[in-house]
Amino acid sequence: LRTADRPLAAALDVRRRSILAGMAECWELPLESAPAALLEKLLDAFAAEMAGRQPGAFLSALADALHDTVEADGDVSRWHSAISALERATLPYLRDRSAWLRADSLWEQARVMIGETGQRAQAYQAFQAQEETRTLASIGQALGNVISLHDLEQSLAQALPRLGVPSAHVSLYEGPPGARTDARLVVATDAAGPLPLEPGGRPFAARQLTPLGLPDGRRFDLVVEPLYYRDGQLGFAVFEAEPHLEETCAILAEHISGAIQRSALYRQAEQARQAAEEGRRLAEEANLLKSRFLSTVSHELRTPLSLIVGTIEMLLSGRDRRPDLPPAYQHDLESIRTSAQHLAHLIGDVLDLASSQAGELRLTCEPLRLDEALGQVTALGEALAREKGLAWQSDIPADLPLVWADRTRIQQVVLNLVGNAVKFTEQGYVRLWAEKGKQQVVVAVTDSGIGIPPDEQEFIFDEFRQSERVAQRGCGGMGLGLAISRRLVELHGGRIGVLSTGAEGAGSTFYFTLPTIEAGAATAPAQDRTATVLVLSERAGAGGRLARDLAARGFTVEAATLEGHPDWLAQIVASPPGAIVLDLDPASGRAWELMHLLRRNPATLDIPVVFYTLSGEKNQGSALAVDFLSKPVATGELARALARQGLVAAGEGNSCTILLVDDEPAILDLHARLLQNLAPTCRILKAADGREALELMARHRPDLVLLDLIMPVLDGFGVLEAMREREALRNIPVIVLTARILTGHDMARLQQGVAAVLSKGLFSGPEVLAQVTDALRRNRRLGSEAQRVVRQAMAYIHEHYAEPFSRAKLAQAIGLSDRYLTRCFHAETGITPVEYLNRYRISQARTLLERGDMSITQVALAVGFADPSYFARVFRAQVGVAPREYQRGERPSSEESRPPLAPEGEPR
Repeated sequence: LRTADRPLAAALDVRRRSILAGMAECWELPLESAPAALLEKLLDAFAAEMAGRQPGAFLSALADALHDTVEADGDVSRWHSAISALERATLPYLRDRSAWLRADSLWEQARVMIGETGQRAQAYQAFQAQEETRTLASIGQALGNVISLHDLEQSLAQALPRLGVPSAHVSLYEGPPGARTDARLVVATDAAGPLPLEPGGRPFAARQLTPLGLPDGRRFDLVVEPLYYRDGQLGFAVFEAEPHLEETCAILAEHISGAIQRSALYRQAEQARQAAEEGRRLAEEANLLKSRFLSTVSHELRTPLSLIVGTIEMLLSGRDRRPDLPPAYQHDLESIRTSAQHLAHLIGDVLDLASSQAGELRLTCEPLRLDEALGQVTALGEALAREKGLAWQSDIPADLPLVWADRTRIQQVVLNLVGNAVKFTEQGYVRLWAEKGKQQVVVAVTDSGIGIPPDEQEFIFDEFRQSERVAQRGCGGMGLGLAISRRLVELHGGRIGVLSTGAEGAGSTFYFTLPTIEAGAATAPAQDRTATVLVLSERAGAGGRLARDLAARGFTVEAATLEGHPDWLAQIVASPPGAIVLDLDPASGRAWELMHLLRRNPATLDIPVVFYTLSGEKNQGSALAVDFLSKPVATGELARALARQGLVAAGEGNSCTILLVDDEPAILDLHARLLQNLAPTCRILKAADGREALELMARHRPDLVLLDLIMPVLDGFGVLEAMREREALRNIPVIVLTARILTGHDMARLQQGVAAVLSKGLFSGPEVLAQVTDALRRNRRLGSEAQRVVRQAMAYIHEHYAEPFSRAKLAQAIGLSDRYLTRCFHAETGITPVEYLNRYRISQARTLLERGDMSITQVALAVGFADPSYFARVFRAQVGVAPREYQRGERPSSEESRPPLAPEGEPR
């Protein structure tokens, strides 16, 4: 039969294979390789639906075929061609219009389904691509934070499942770059997580790809990617992944390469950090050893030298109750003292150098006038020059600008330069001069000595270096003076140098510069504050309660804070007070440091210091009144310390008991002899440690204790703490003794001791304030007892003038008899307390009358007068006009025209 005459079912059966082959050509594959099962199912479903047996079968079969194609990442659009091939093959067998319309409807629906499925597949693929990009970005960010192979292993174990990669092995090449035959597996992970490896990785032959073996018993795909950093190949990574993930694995390999290089750099940095830490530890250890060296040298060398000098000074002073020595012996003693002092200066140079290298060389700066600071140096320089037969010249202008400098250290530098000039000049002159430069001052010493060759001018400022010309002449010296001078000048922000042609006898000029400060930056003109108590606090307002209480007790008080005032020491130096109370937190550790700074400056050396702390919440605290001396103590320093404590020197009839506490027998003996010379009528007790000192104080209460702080058995702070706890010993003044040079370790120990004593908080607020008052009352610089009584009475009057008043009530308030109060008041002011009360009341009344908002009676009552008539009489007597006239603006014509004061009497 002709094709058109065959029924559709029969035609599809006869031409089945050729129709399927035509549809398979759409995949450009033979039927055996094309999705034959899907094509057959689709063809059978079309035939069944056209025969009316299975409605919907064709579209259902097509949906299954499209789903399988999408799942296999196939090309959905090829099903369009397959439907067209089916249409071409079956169209001739559609005999009537209804069959054709039905078939055409199926084909159109099929094309719509294929189009929608293709769009969904493309959208899903785009979504997958975005997700993969985001996943790779997230993994890249995680790998970007990797700093070790362990971190890389953990990151890969979390990242690979998200990419559909079951496992990965990361290996690094070993050996030289030209031979890549050996490798070491450093990271391995699979679906269960990281795989255990030996420390440092597992070595293997690189051609094996992995030493762990390949998957067994299943099909697998491997993607091998090289690991590069710049142009160098680090190793390779083996991923178990489908071929379509090859690009993903390549991106992942780039991230792994960066992580491996970063971990290597971090490892190197960590090794460098550890090396630096070890270096710092060794440096700190060396610094500690240097600090111990300073302490040892200070103790072992300075102490015997000071004993020698102290003993000789007592012999030469003639106060050791010995007959006068023959002149020859006195000359020998002078030579011994001069040599000992010279050796002490050399030791001081070594200690200064070591302190500078240990970072413990500190300055105590102030606004300094060089013409004043160099006055003492000028006198010494002139004496040295004339002793050697040299001419001395000095040119220090009085109008030099101020410099911010440490007075003692600048004098040390200048004296060093002058001493060198005199030492290396045989004939001619030595000249000290200074001049103003641009924002700096130049100080110089010029001589006509041997000169310095140009090639030696650089290194003569180094430690232990001398000019060859100096060495050839056999001149002494250790080569430290210029090195220390350079360090001191540089600490001031200046520079030091030398000018010399180098010619024999041409001389040289050593100079240094100091930066100037603005005139406005200097402190105000110095005021006499020797009768003032300065309350120095860490924070603003912290010492207010103490200042008010001391003022009420008759002291002149000023308050200052460390916070926000870095120049506090300069202000104190410019106008030293009579005493300083340090209101500091014991935990801050600054108490002893501040006291040490005060003691290092000549202007504040003799100012008594009281440590004080008081908790506002608990109203508990403590006070510690201690003086401070460096041992061995010189005669002048000890005499001034005794004067600060109110103990007079020899010959004034004073009788007291002084306890000396020190663990060094030689120092103990020297100090005892010094005290006996200064105060021959005093009883001197000696103790070798803190425990013995407390036992002695329990039997014989001393009037003063000289206490070494660092001792065995029980140190000085233990003694202070025990004294604070015993009421009988609490108010005994103490002078503490420390090493002349305090290292950082010493300072820390002393600060801990002060904090331990102050932090106990054993006393109430009134008790602490009373302790501070008692300590200050021993200071003669703060005025006489009568002056304090008058100031205390005046403070009470100013606070209570408006209340009912009497002389007996005033005396009772300040704890004195009214007769003694009146005698003190009249001796200091020339008037009685009651007359002063009336004068103060009238001064307050004048203020109220000038305001004009109160009546005369109201004013009288407001200032403490119960009788307005008596008030009017007293007012006219003191002011010269009646209160009502004064309120209207009338004033007396002159002070001389005032009538006499009202007679003394009890206020009404």
